[in-house]
Amino acid sequence: MFKILLIIFLIALISFFAPIFQLIRRKKLHLKLLYAYLILGLLAHIIMLCIYYLLGNANPITHLYNFLSFILLMLFFKRNGLNQKVTFGTLFIGTLVFSIEVSSVRRWFDPSFIFYVYSLFVISLASASRLYKIYKGNQSLNSFEFYFSTTFFIYSVSSMLIGIYDVELRNKSEITAFILLLLNNLLTIFQNLGITYSLWKLKEV
Repeated sequence: MFKILLIIFLIALISFFAPIFQLIRRKKLHLKLLYAYLILGLLAHIIMLCIYYLLGNANPITHLYNFLSFILLMLFFKRNGLNQKVTFGTLFIGTLVFSIEVSSVRRWFDPSFIFYVYSLFVISLASASRLYKIYKGNQSLNSFEFYFSTTFFIYSVSSMLIGIYDVELRNKSEITAFILLLLNNLLTIFQNLGITYSLWKLKEV
């Protein structure tokens, strides 16, 4: 099972290159935060793989990755129409939750739960809000904004549902832990392919 999981993890890692390649070809200011988000994801996955191989626990890197990616993604949504007060309010609460959850050295090595679920819940709401504005404004349902928001809505809701039961299921058996890790990596692949397709639609404009 470990070999299968490693292969899927490597595919998820490689999948970051598809949207990054699309972004390199587009010199648009409003996409710089998205570029940073993807580069962060690529580097974090490489470091997590190395740290897990050396120490057997990559949770400290996972904590930092979840926190920094949440900030970048929320700033990206803000740049694309999300209310400024809502953005900074959710970022402040997120920073507070993250700080409390990792307030001791031991907690850095434990799985993140509260912040992880919180961040995904906020991202799902931000994506849903963007989709509502697209429908309300009679904007194209075949555009970058629509596919991007749809991708992150599906990704964040699915990841959040997995995250809610993550600790409980992970401790049940080796098979359930394997399935959870497999689903998380498949969702990462889905996210990157969704972003890539969104950027492809942007090219057509």
